[in-house]
Formats: sequence, structure tokens, C-alpha cells
Amino acid sequence: EPYKNLFEFFLRGNEFPTEYCEWWRGLFTSRGMACIFSDEQLIEKRFREFIIMQQRLNEGMEFFISHPAIAKWNNKGYFNLLDGHHRASFLYHSGLRKIPVRITKHDYDCWCNYGVAREVIELIKKQERFEFYQPILNPYFLSLNTYRENYNKSRLHHILEYLGSKRVSGMSVLDIGACLGYFGQAFARMGANVTMIENDPIHYELLEKINNLLYIKCKTVFKPFEEFETNKQFDVAIMLTVFYPYMGNNDIRNVFLSKLNRYVKRALIWESGDEIEKEKTLIMQETKFKNFQHLSYEYATGKFRELGIFFAEGGKD
Repeated sequence: EPYKNLFEFFLRGNEFPTEYCEWWRGLFTSRGMACIFSDEQLIEKRFREFIIMQQRLNEGMEFFISHPAIAKWNNKGYFNLLDGHHRASFLYHSGLRKIPVRITKHDYDCWCNYGVAREVIELIKKQERFEFYQPILNPYFLSLNTYRENYNKSRLHHILEYLGSKRVSGMSVLDIGACLGYFGQAFARMGANVTMIENDPIHYELLEKINNLLYIKCKTVFKPFEEFETNKQFDVAIMLTVFYPYMGNNDIRNVFLSKLNRYVKRALIWESGDEIEKEKTLIMQETKFKNFQHLSYEYATGKFRELGIFFAEGGKD
């Protein structure tokens, strides 16, 4: 969040980056030291660095490839950034989808997960699959042409930027219609306890392999949500372009909404089909999720859609 505060100030003229300055001072005061810059001196210094990075980026990526951020593999299945936070944040907020970092050969091998990657490749060939709506975050699959997330800002970017510094570690998340698991996997990497539901047998078979490939530990369920039974409740549900097929079947639709009401406590991360207002009205009338926060409009797979979050009556925390 401090880096976002800084670069949104430089790139978009937002308010003075007080949050960044407070964070920077805290690096010194937490160690019993005095900060060597005033806020104005610090931002002036960072602005000069920002101008240099902009000039370098205008010339291409050579500088950032030659002077990459440094990352280290985490055994939970992702990388932690060790150095180069300003460079990485600058590139992210400048709109790049992929950011160069330096890692060890051992860490790269862990990320590749060669044995499971070969199994995924064979399964894709067996399924004769040529369309992918979600990325697979593994070196063998980064060049896939994914219809929904392979651009900036994707749906996941909008969701994560809305969450900001909110912690999801320990939260329970239900990914309804998980497809290849991209969104549930993101929440799992952040420490959430994720259950993925997918009723398409082709998607489900590949979903389980991809979770294994990406070191994702979560529960997967092979059935439609309206047939899902559980004794637990979830903090959040993810349901992206999932509800719209039920619009014409009142009986199944009512069961679907009833189970949302029963199993989900706090929020629904939602993307519409093509009947945006009708979907929103049904959810708000038939469930406890009375409050809505718009995140973005999307145009994908030939349809205009809306992305947003419904909150249970009483708050948006």
C-alpha cells in the first residue's frame, strides 16, 4: 500500500503520499533512529528516481531486465520480493502484466514443478483444449492466450486493488464455478482457506492437476452449487459469470440463492452475465446481500459485464 500511495501520486496526481512518508519514517523510528529526510525531501528524492525510471521505460525494458528486483521462492507456491520494491511497484502501476525479477536456478526449478507440469501438458493434449479463460501461473503456460485475464487491468487486479491492505489470511472462501481455479488460487496464496466447486468434468479434471502444479492446498468439489451441501459457512464467495445461466429456471435459481444466503456470511465477489441489472436486483431482493460496490465494467467473450462485490446487510468490512 505505501508504494501504491507513492506511485499513484506521481502517475495520477493523487493527494500527497502521506501514507508512504509515514511508512518510511517508521523504518527508522522502529529501530530507534531519526529519519534523515523531511517528507518533502523524501518525495523530491523519489520523484527524481521516478523520472529516471520513466525515461528508462520509454526506451524499453532493457534497464529493468539488467537491474531486476530480487525474489525468493516460498514453499507455499509463490515468490516473495526481497529487493527492488520501488522498481516492481513502478512497473506494476505503469500497467505491466509481467515484471522481471532475478531468482536462483533452484527456485526456478521449484516453480516449474517439472513432473506435474508434464502431467498437465499431457492432460491438455488429451482434452484437445485450445481455449483458456484463465491463466496458469507456471513457466510452461505463461504464453497461453487467455481470454479473460491476460491484460491490465484484469478482474483479479480490480479485486485485489479494492481489497488493498485488508488481510484475507484465515478467511474461508468459496469459489463457485472455479473453472481452472485462478481466483481461488490467488486467495489461497494469500492464506485463505479455499473450497472450489466446479461441475464441468473437463474443467474439474484439469483444475485438480493445476492446483497440484501450483502447490495449492484446498478442497475441491465436483458438483453444481445448487447440489452442494455443507454444515459450514464461508466468509466470502467468488461467483464470476456463474449466476446468469440460472436466470431462466426459477426453481434452480431459488435454490442457488437460498444456498448463497445460508452458506456465505459476508460478501459475494460477482461478475454478471449480460442481464446486469436483473441479476443485481435478484441477488439484493432474495438474499441478505443488500449493499453493492461497483469495481469495473468488463467487455469479454462478446458481452458487456459488470464486476463488483455484494455485502451482507450491515457493512463493507
